[in-house]
Amino acid sequence: MVRFIIVRHGVTDFNRENRYQGQFDSSLDPVGIEQARVTAEHVAKNYRLDAIYASDLSRTMKTAEPFAKLFGLEIHPEPALREIDVGRWTGRLLSEVKVEDAECFTNYVTHPETYGCPEGESYADVRARVTAALERIANENDGKTVLIVSHGGTIRSLICAWLGYEIKDIKKVCSIRNTSITIAEYEGGKINFTLMGDQSHLPEDLK
Repeated sequence: MVRFIIVRHGVTDFNRENRYQGQFDSSLDPVGIEQARVTAEHVAKNYRLDAIYASDLSRTMKTAEPFAKLFGLEIHPEPALREIDVGRWTGRLLSEVKVEDAECFTNYVTHPETYGCPEGESYADVRARVTAALERIANENDGKTVLIVSHGGTIRSLICAWLGYEIKDIKKVCSIRNTSITIAEYEGGKINFTLMGDQSHLPEDLK
């Protein structure tokens, strides 16, 4: 059995501006850095870690740093844990996309099982790569507790798959907010969630 502790990265300027990040290499803002520190300290008080894997983008690697320091572990950069590639929407405000690319946006939101981001990925793409990555990581770390630092859309895609939902039902998965914690026990392809999208470790001014 492998215990996965799955953390979304800390907040960025793009998050605050409601701007599509996708695989743009944005960095944590000061609040995001503090969120990461507090979350790492919480995990250190309650769990042990044997390995750390993070999306290779700056905001996830930076979120993983305080965990690596506290546990004395290296961070394994993992491109398969990246956020969905939003293609031509990268860097654009959500409000702009809704108006300027209305048909594509509507299709993407209402039929995620069929439509992806223009010139980018679909949630089917993300689901395939992240589930394969977690299966590989589980096989490499049997009996261990592993930290995964990733992105909101990627984590929701993973949870959706592990719950046995179809891609079209991804909205049934709870919101995955910045530095929220999801814990899953993985054994023989079977999943048991003990925590999902939890931010209770953060003080109100960091939520």
